[in-house]
Amino acid sequence: MPRFNLLCFAVFLVFLSVASAVTMNVTVGGPNGELTFSPANFTANVGDTINFVWAGGQHSVMLADSVGSCTPSTKIQGGSATKSSGSVTYVIDGKNPKIWYYCGVGMHCAKGMFGTISVTGATSAGNTTTQSSANRISGGVSLGVLMVAGAAAFLF
Repeated sequence: MPRFNLLCFAVFLVFLSVASAVTMNVTVGGPNGELTFSPANFTANVGDTINFVWAGGQHSVMLADSVGSCTPSTKIQGGSATKSSGSVTYVIDGKNPKIWYYCGVGMHCAKGMFGTISVTGATSAGNTTTQSSANRISGGVSLGVLMVAGAAAFLF
């Protein structure tokens, strides 16, 4: 019976790790030619999914080294192609405490189309060249699978 309880607890932890992550939508541009991200500045947790959804106009989502720099990051890699519809999804892996992003089309960034994601629970200052927190796929599902596999190996 104790082994069954431990296995149930491990399964509960899997669901808890998956349930704690949320999906946040960020609107890119607008139907009337707006040069905005909405919201532009927000806080996300490690494991959260950020879904950039195009609302109109030609835009991109590029990563920068500081807010409003309008130049591609030299520290983290990632970004989207220019597009006018659809979406791009990123999962926050916590390698950078701040993720600065901007639209790389024309003068959009210079006209204020940029934003900041503050990452709660990030593990480093993000001062090395790495795959971006906003571009690496990771999260609760892989952690949960490892936890269940470890518990099963321990129990059986």
